[in-house]
Amino acid sequence: MDSKEYLLCRIKACRRKMNMAKLIDCGILFAAAGGIFAMLCELASLVWEFYYVHLAAGLCFGAGLLAGIGYALYKRADMKQAAGRLDSFGLKERMITAYEQMDSSHEFARLQRQDAQVHYDRIRERIKISLWPDVRHVLALFLSLAVVVGLGFIPSLVRSQAQLRHQVQEQAKEEQEELEELVDALEGVDMDSLTEEQKAMLQEMMDAMELSREELAKTNSWESLAAATERLDYKYEQAAKSLENLAGQLSNPDAAGVAGAEALARAMANQNGSQLASGGTPGSGGENGDGKESGDGNGGQGDGNGQNGTNGNGQNDGNGQGQGDGNGNGQGNGNGQGNGTGNGQGNGNGQGNGTGNGQGQGNGSGNGGNGRGTGSSDTAHDYVSIPNAVANDPALNGNKNGHQDSDYFRQQNGLAWEGDHVDYNSVIGEYTDSAYEGIANGRYPSGMEPVIRDYFESLNK
Repeated sequence: MDSKEYLLCRIKACRRKMNMAKLIDCGILFAAAGGIFAMLCELASLVWEFYYVHLAAGLCFGAGLLAGIGYALYKRADMKQAAGRLDSFGLKERMITAYEQMDSSHEFARLQRQDAQVHYDRIRERIKISLWPDVRHVLALFLSLAVVVGLGFIPSLVRSQAQLRHQVQEQAKEEQEELEELVDALEGVDMDSLTEEQKAMLQEMMDAMELSREELAKTNSWESLAAATERLDYKYEQAAKSLENLAGQLSNPDAAGVAGAEALARAMANQNGSQLASGGTPGSGGENGDGKESGDGNGGQGDGNGQNGTNGNGQNDGNGQGQGDGNGNGQGNGNGQGNGTGNGQGNGNGQGNGTGNGQGQGNGSGNGGNGRGTGSSDTAHDYVSIPNAVANDPALNGNKNGHQDSDYFRQQNGLAWEGDHVDYNSVIGEYTDSAYEGIANGRYPSGMEPVIRDYFESLNK
């Protein structure tokens, strides 16, 4: 290898090491500078909700590193700078002179290159291009890392709220993805096979789903997410029923895409919808219940050797207990205990306290006072009162049509609610539908939806 090729090879090797050392040093220095922005991010997360603050801090370090690498590449050393670096080891500008005369074929230039090679070989062992960066830059990087990590471990209520909000949004995002599947299925229904009324029903269903999607996008707490999913589950159930009815009206629901949309809606309703808890069956007859009402009974006991006092009404078919103050051995029908029969009325578990008037058959007559008993009952009423709806009821006395400025009117036994008594089963369906529509439209306070559902579910049992 002649001196020209030898010197070019040595200068290129020096240039590579110089550029590598500069790249490492600049990368560390700029990464340390990026740590300043990372500190600002961590400090900001103590005041503003910023869930991805740690990721942002890491990106600041990474951005600084990339910026340093880019700067090092832009400022990379050339061959002349590398030759000058070699001369710094004691070659006294022999390498840079040889590089400048590298293309010359003059005898003087050839002799100069040979002289540079000889002196380079003589000090070759002493030439070391270090890749280690500046110690100050390394210390700056470690210091910025330590500060950022320390700030990251500072407890903060704002950070906890940001984490909670993120979890809620992730859950809402999953709900939105499922909702998108149903919306896509509804949009895939063949509209040409539907009537105008059916199209309007389908469009209304898609509009309702769109409202739920917007509601899920705005959720920021577990309470709002629970309320939104509660309403969405109800919409899934209603959509499944509506699509089932629509499929029954079509000759080929599979081809129209209705059957697939129905199956998807039903699957989502079963998967996501909270199943309504089965309410307790109201007691009837001798069963236990929670209803309460009061009544008057006429129990009696004889005051001597009389037997079988007159039958009292203190107890009906329930398991209540009644007590009275009569004197004698007579007993009325029922399950009353004590010295008389009670006044409680009702078909549930109740208690009645009072005295009755009655006579025993025998040698004495029972004495007692008049009293009112209290009892409990589960008997389900078979009517409801609709205010201001007047009907022909022969049992009512008084003016039923007057007093438009009042909700009450006076009858023989006192004030009564102005309205019509109708059969319970004739209005419960309408009331239930109205309540469920209110749940779907969000008319009730958050958290009350399950209570309303359970109530009407128990009424429809």
